[in-house]
Amino acid sequence: MKSVIIIGAGIAGLSAGVYARKNGYAATIYESHTVPGGMCTAWQRGKFTFEGCLHYVQLMGTSPAHDYYSLWQELGVVPHMTMIYHDIFHTFRDTAGRTLNLYTNADKLEQELLSLSPADAQEIKTLCTAIKQHVPFIRATGKNPLRSISRTVGILRAIPLLKKYGSMNMAEYAARYNDPLIRYALTDLFTYPDFACTNLFFFLAGMHIQSIGYPQGGSLALARTIERTFLGLNGKIEYKKKVKRIEVQDGRATGIELDDGTVERADIVISAADGHATLFDMLEDRFTPPALHERYATQPLFPPFIQVSLGVNRDMSGTPHAVKAQTATPFELAGRTRQEVWYQHFAYDPTLAPAGKTAVTVLYPSDLAWWENLGYATEAYKAEKRKILETTIAQLEQMLPGISAQIEVSDVATPFTTLRYVHTWKASLGFMMTKEVGADMVMKPQYVLSGLDNFYMTGLWVKGFGAPMAAVSGKDVIHEVCKADGKKFVVE
Repeated sequence: MKSVIIIGAGIAGLSAGVYARKNGYAATIYESHTVPGGMCTAWQRGKFTFEGCLHYVQLMGTSPAHDYYSLWQELGVVPHMTMIYHDIFHTFRDTAGRTLNLYTNADKLEQELLSLSPADAQEIKTLCTAIKQHVPFIRATGKNPLRSISRTVGILRAIPLLKKYGSMNMAEYAARYNDPLIRYALTDLFTYPDFACTNLFFFLAGMHIQSIGYPQGGSLALARTIERTFLGLNGKIEYKKKVKRIEVQDGRATGIELDDGTVERADIVISAADGHATLFDMLEDRFTPPALHERYATQPLFPPFIQVSLGVNRDMSGTPHAVKAQTATPFELAGRTRQEVWYQHFAYDPTLAPAGKTAVTVLYPSDLAWWENLGYATEAYKAEKRKILETTIAQLEQMLPGISAQIEVSDVATPFTTLRYVHTWKASLGFMMTKEVGADMVMKPQYVLSGLDNFYMTGLWVKGFGAPMAAVSGKDVIHEVCKADGKKFVVE
């Protein structure tokens, strides 16, 4: 039996571990942290659990209608985890007091947008039709030949849409609308306007067929579930083991060296760790191809967030759970002038707070460089964290009167927090999935490096960010391993 070492117990590493065991490889995961999940994590303060990952995209493929459902079945996630679905995905509010509810159902969304802006009727109807036309790309067919044919026909019909919108980013697409609230919602939907526009249709198509859900318990519960599947297959995880270097002899990977100098050998090494650290530190930039050199040097990164987490003595059930609201006046926070508060509450998940109480998070995009100028754990750093907390509570008080007196616990996580616990390059969530790079990463991930045998890379720096992409990349990389070994890839 061949042995495989996997670096990192994030979703990609756990997924690779599960499929490695299913295909007869002895698999050991080495993880620097004390818990699985990587970026897909959560943390506790008192009796509250604060979600750290699935704030936005949640989990694609949570119902049998979606093509990814079988992936989550194979990883032991469904139907074992309870999935929660929202009628309204996000609520947007402008300074004039108008509200836009981004319904998960395309027909309800069309009615909502038309009521806001009849002048945009043609563009609105085109959008909601496009959402439905993208369903064949993601719909599961199983082994039913008629469904496969129907899916193929549907995809062929939708190809002109990809050509029409494939060259646009979110800001360019939003500019097609007259209504300022609709423009704001679409531009800010994925936080950054450079995001490829095509993501919008695939994402909303998944929502429309109720195949994007929130797993009760959140990110850490998701990671723990896949960890149990891996351990149940007799896989091994070594926690608090940081990898310093990948051992290479005669052009092939032979194992890893840990921070304490220990060397572990294996027939195959897979890095599901940070891409930059893998290429430039663990492999000492000896095998980085020119295309990846250029990508790491020039491609915009998805910037990190500041996260303010609050445990409040208020039951927020029945109120919008995710709100992006423009503020009447600008405010300063972490070196930026801002005019938006993005808060979410998790009253719909009873496992994250005591009965009658609610976990609330507020996210702000940020820049690592600004924090580096302050320095970690300096007095200036501590003062800025206090200011962020006070400013956030003041802003929330205007939107949710009385909440400041109901706060029981609080926490402020900065980009330094991400660096310390996840060790990702520049505290980023990965490459920005722009129209130039997004499709290339999703369709043509680079799992192998020329000149280095028995080594593979996987994860968000290879196939794109998000828990579903990470899980897919973990599966795909073992498929590549099996192909190189001349073995049939199996999922059972």
